Amino acid sequence: MRYRPVVVATEAEARERYEADACDAFSADISALAASRSLLANPGAHVILPNVISKEPLGPVVRQEDPAWADVVAWTVRALILAEELGLSSRTVEQARETATDPETRRLLGVEGELGVLLGLKVDWAYQAIKQVGAYHELFRRDLGADSALKLDRGLNALWTAPKPGLMYAPRSARARGPWRSGPTAPCRPLRPGWPAAQAGGRPLRTPARRRRGRSKARSERS
Repeated sequence: MRYRPVVVATEAEARERYEADACDAFSADISALAASRSLLANPGAHVILPNVISKEPLGPVVRQEDPAWADVVAWTVRALILAEELGLSSRTVEQARETATDPETRRLLGVEGELGVLLGLKVDWAYQAIKQVGAYHELFRRDLGADSALKLDRGLNALWTAPKPGLMYAPRSARARGPWRSGPTAPCRPLRPGWPAAQAGGRPLRTPARRRRGRSKARSERS
C-alpha cells in the first residue's frame, strides 16, 4: 500500500489535520488514540483499528527513593487484579469478607494472615481498596472502558483467564504467600518491583553455575 506521510509537530495539530480531512488516518499508542478521539466533534464516527503494530506497557510511577511506597502501590495493583480473578467487586466484597471460605480470598481480604501488616498497612488494606475503588475490571470500565470517554476495549488488558485472554494476572507470590518470601536462612524481605526474578529474600539466588564456582574455590583454598 502506498501512502504519503503528513508530518506535524504535535498531537493536537495531527488531530486537527485529521478532523479537517487533511489526512485519512493517524497513529499513536491505543490510549493516546482513545484520548484524541474523545476530543473530536463526533467521537462515535471514528474507529480505532484493531491492528496493533507495537506495545507500550503503562503503569504507576513512584519516586525511586521511596521503596516502601513502591511496594504499597505495586501490591495494591496486584491485589485489584486478583480480586477480579476471584470474582470480587466493590459491591460484593463486604459480603465475601463475611462468607468466603477459600483461603485465597480470606487472605486477600484480611480475614486470615497479616499481608497488610507486612506492607506496613492494616490487615484489611486490600479489602478497603476493592471496596472504595473497585476490582481491576471496575477501574478499567469506569476510567478507560465503556463507562469512560475513552471507550477502550479490554484487549491485552483482559485477564489471562478471560474468554478473549489478555496479559493480566496476579503474581504467584500475591496469591500464595503475599509480597514476602522467606526461607530457612533468608530474612523476610519484599520482592521489589523491577527486581530480577532471580532475587528473593533480599539477596540474589545462586544459580547452579555460581554454586559450582563457589565449591571449586573452596576446594582450591583447602588444598
